[in-house]
Amino acid sequence: MTTAKRPVMATVLVAVCGLPAVASASAQGKQAKPALTSEVLRSHAHRFDITAGGLAGKGADFVRRELATHHVVLLGEYHGSKRLSEFTRMVIPVLHAAGCRRFGLEVGPTAAEILSGFCEQPGTVAQSLRELNTKWCRPTPDYTRSAIPFFINESDATFLRVAAERDWQLIGLDQEFIYGLGPVLTQAHAQLPAANRDRLRARLDATVAELDALMASEVERGDDDRSQRATATMPASATLSEYLEALDDCGPGARAVAADVRESLEIYRLYGIGDWWRSNRRRIRNMKRCLQRGLERTAFRWGRDRLFVKMGGVHTGRGLSPLMNYELGNTLAELCELHGVRSLHIDCMARFEQDGENVVDDLEQSDRNRVIRELADAKSWTIVDLRPLHKALRYEWYVADRWVRDHFLRNDWVLLPPAEPPTRENRDG
Repeated sequence: MTTAKRPVMATVLVAVCGLPAVASASAQGKQAKPALTSEVLRSHAHRFDITAGGLAGKGADFVRRELATHHVVLLGEYHGSKRLSEFTRMVIPVLHAAGCRRFGLEVGPTAAEILSGFCEQPGTVAQSLRELNTKWCRPTPDYTRSAIPFFINESDATFLRVAAERDWQLIGLDQEFIYGLGPVLTQAHAQLPAANRDRLRARLDATVAELDALMASEVERGDDDRSQRATATMPASATLSEYLEALDDCGPGARAVAADVRESLEIYRLYGIGDWWRSNRRRIRNMKRCLQRGLERTAFRWGRDRLFVKMGGVHTGRGLSPLMNYELGNTLAELCELHGVRSLHIDCMARFEQDGENVVDDLEQSDRNRVIRELADAKSWTIVDLRPLHKALRYEWYVADRWVRDHFLRNDWVLLPPAEPPTRENRDG
């Protein structure tokens, strides 16, 4: 089909389907299209505040109402944000009141099991995470490699405690983190029958010690030598391989952990050699398997039960993601539609950062997503509801950057936090 014929064919298809957009689309095509500007978006913006008591401000009722009327809510975060942990802490009681009891996280299944163990005692969640991070995290000159992804900061412990107080069930939706295999294998070992624990104790200790040495070697050498990165050295470890083989003989639970670790190692190996396409494809398939397992384990019933998901924004939208894959957000959107319920897809963007007494405006350095980030306020929260614009964006009634258009179509809201304060790690040392 030639490029010139595509608009004609699109009009014919719309006419056959009987959609009401034909006349409007035709009329729009005869005149100059308006630009998608911040002023267009402003009429769909809702301001609110988060206080110790929850939501406040003019937009609070809108946020509460919308959160309560969706069976699946996905928070597509940018990682390491104290503000988004605050938002999560606020969201959990609102969703709980609407009947939500399940919390999907961007961690592996066994890592979620570790966190679930901490949640059995809500009052000590922060201390349990602190002990875990102190024992297993490895600082580098640039950042700290956390044992369980995205639970290194004090604000992360706060929202997990809020979920624990409400007895929420955690679902690990990702591969096991390559820098967190020590606690994962230790957790799996603790679940073995006593005889197997005793038999494999020395082998576990040797495996964990080797993994720790490989991480230390990577930090020492830096990231320049690809052959010395953990993505290369850990999958090639004979000690680790032999321990996983031993787990295979210890029953279905241990065998499942071994399979998860092997799958994680392959995802990281492909990433390490630069085969990002296959790595991402494999990772996303694994996420969908983890979702299925988690929903089955928690006896989730579509149409009655509710789910809250907190993951990186690239994974949580509808349709084709920037990584050119149909990710977990699209899967959940389709499942909701199949079962007659609704999903709410929230993307997050930052504009301001607190630097001591000063507030730094990133728009002075970067025009990225200016059309939406101009609506952010350094002192208040803003949600821009994109849904009223989806039809106009789909039929390109506005002149908009292609990336912005596609990004907006994948999501329902954009959440713009106030200025980001510094985070504080929850570990000793």
